[in-house]
Amino acid sequence: MTNPLLYSRTSIGIFCGLIFLLEIIAPTEYVFGHLYIAPLLLASFQLSRTDISKVTIVGIFLTLLDFIIPNSSYLSALDFGSLPIHTLVNRLNVVVVLLLTNWLIQRNLSYAEQIDIQTEEIAYHKAELIAQLSLAKMREDFVHTLTHDLKTPLLGGIETIKSFQQAQFGVISSIQTQVLTMMSQSQQRSLQLVETLLDIYRNDAEGLVLQCQSIDLWSLAKESIDAVRVLGLEREVKLNLKCYELADRQLGVTADPLQLSRVFSNLLSNAIYHSPRGGQIDVTIYHNQHRYIVQVADRGQGIDPADLPLLFDRFYQAHQQVQGSGLGLYLSRQIVEAHGGRIWAESELPQGTKFCFNLPIGI
Repeated sequence: MTNPLLYSRTSIGIFCGLIFLLEIIAPTEYVFGHLYIAPLLLASFQLSRTDISKVTIVGIFLTLLDFIIPNSSYLSALDFGSLPIHTLVNRLNVVVVLLLTNWLIQRNLSYAEQIDIQTEEIAYHKAELIAQLSLAKMREDFVHTLTHDLKTPLLGGIETIKSFQQAQFGVISSIQTQVLTMMSQSQQRSLQLVETLLDIYRNDAEGLVLQCQSIDLWSLAKESIDAVRVLGLEREVKLNLKCYELADRQLGVTADPLQLSRVFSNLLSNAIYHSPRGGQIDVTIYHNQHRYIVQVADRGQGIDPADLPLLFDRFYQAHQQVQGSGLGLYLSRQIVEAHGGRIWAESELPQGTKFCFNLPIGI
C-alpha cells in the first residue's frame, strides 16, 4: 500500500525539480523562484512544520543556485560581474518572499494547533459535564423514587403505632406507652425527612409554588415557637421572642404561612439541638428600611466562619453539627428566596450562632 506521506514528499520534490529545471533553461535574468510558494503551500497541507521549513530552505537554495551557476550564455565567459544588479535583487526578493511565506504558514499552523487543543479541551469538558449531569439526574431520580416509596411504609407504621397507643389490640402498660411514644417520634422524624427530600427535589425540578396571603409575622413566629416548645423543654432550652424598633406587634407581610412556618421550625429546631442544656434562644424581629429581619440566636459552640457560606447548600453539614440531614437549611433558603428575601448565618467561635432572614414589608 502506498504511503501517503512518502507520496506527498515525492510530489513536492518533483515539483521543486521542475521549477529548478525551468530556471536553468531560462536566461539567468528571468527569476521563477516565486513558484516555490506552490510546493510550500502543498507541504503546509500534508507535511509537518519541519518539512515545511525544509521545503523553504530547498526553494531558497535552488533560487540562489541558478544565480551562482549561470546558463550557457554566461558559461563561456564566466563573467558574473556582467550580470545585471536587478537580477540579484529579484532573487533576494524571492528569498524574502519564501521566508515570509514560511513564517505565515508556521504561524497559521501554530494557531490551528492551539485551536485543535482548545477544541479537544472543550469536547472533553463537555463530555465530562454531560456525564456529571447524567449522574446527577440518575441520583436525583433514585432519591426521588426511594423517598416516595419510603413514605408509604412510614405512614403505615405510624398508623399501626397509633392503634397500639389507643389500646385497639389490648391494654398496654406505662412502659409500653413510653416505648410506643419513642417509636412514634422516631417514625415522625423519618417521615419529616422523607417529606423534606421530596419537597426539595420537587422545588428544584418545578419551582416552589407559594400560596401567599396577608399574615402577621409576629403571630406566625409565636405559633412556631409554641410548636417546638416541647422540644425545648426536653433539652432544657428557653425560647424568647423579642420585637425591637417597632411601634406595635402587627408585622404585616405577604407570604405563604405554611412554608414560612417551616423556615421557623427548621431554624428553631437547629438552634435547640445545638444549644447547651439550660441555654437560651432569642428570636428577634426588627425592621431595616423596607424589610423585616428575623434573627434566631443560640448560645452554642458556634460555627467556623469558613463553613458559613456553605451552610445553606444541599446536604452540607458543618463539622460542629452532630445531628441533622443537611437539608433543613437548604429548604429554608429555597422558601425565603421564593418570598423575595435572603437568609444567612453569623457566628463567632465560641459565642453561638445567629441565623437571619429578611422579608419585604407589606400586605
